[in-house]
Amino acid sequence: ADGVWSLPISLSIIIFPAWWMTWWFKVLVGLCFAALGYLAYLYRLKQLLAIQNIRLNIAHDLHDEIGSNLSSISVDSQMLLRSSSLSDTEHELASFISKTAKETVETMRDIIWFINPKNDFDTDLIIKMKETAAKLLAGITLTFRVPSGVKLEKFNLEVRRNIFLIYKEVLNNIVRHSNSKTCFIELRGSDNSIFLMIKDEGVGFDKDTVQENNGLRSIKRRVQKINAGIRISSEIGKGTVINLSVPFSIRKK
Repeated sequence: ADGVWSLPISLSIIIFPAWWMTWWFKVLVGLCFAALGYLAYLYRLKQLLAIQNIRLNIAHDLHDEIGSNLSSISVDSQMLLRSSSLSDTEHELASFISKTAKETVETMRDIIWFINPKNDFDTDLIIKMKETAAKLLAGITLTFRVPSGVKLEKFNLEVRRNIFLIYKEVLNNIVRHSNSKTCFIELRGSDNSIFLMIKDEGVGFDKDTVQENNGLRSIKRRVQKINAGIRISSEIGKGTVINLSVPFSIRKK
């Protein structure tokens, strides 16, 4: 107040942080989050292993119980067909039972194959697709092309199953209706989708006049179910081309 200044004085002031701002608290919180993450990972792993075991047990039960019973029905109906005492109606009924049992056994085998966790890899599915084509198209010149790097494992189990069933239904239609001597199958992929092309050189059909059967309706229903796209190109006398595109938008969880 009198205009007289003192000499400068230096003071050292230390402000200790609150306990929630200390380094040891931050390290402790980080360790807690890491522990919670690890426990969540262990829980998720345990759940996945439990699901795998359930799938494996279901596959074994279907194979051992239902599969064997269906096979017995098929064998018994075949023996019944050999009987000479059957009337025409009984013979037709026994033939129908035998055919239905065989088709059901084949369907059951496909279901068991997909349920079994040992077949979750994309290479196994591609091999199964090749084997299915070779079996269904016996007597038809088959070309099956799969470039390296094509991956189906990005899809979950349900999508892969529907892709296979669409594929199998198309092959069945070729056998039943096309009268084709050749079949060309190509499976290729891009960054966003998988593409499947199946081409025959059979009788073809007119898309505007043909009446949709259960097979075509089943294909379209499955295509819609997995958010895929399908283009059917056919011309009478020049065969049919099926192009299926499945986006990776439905990913494996």
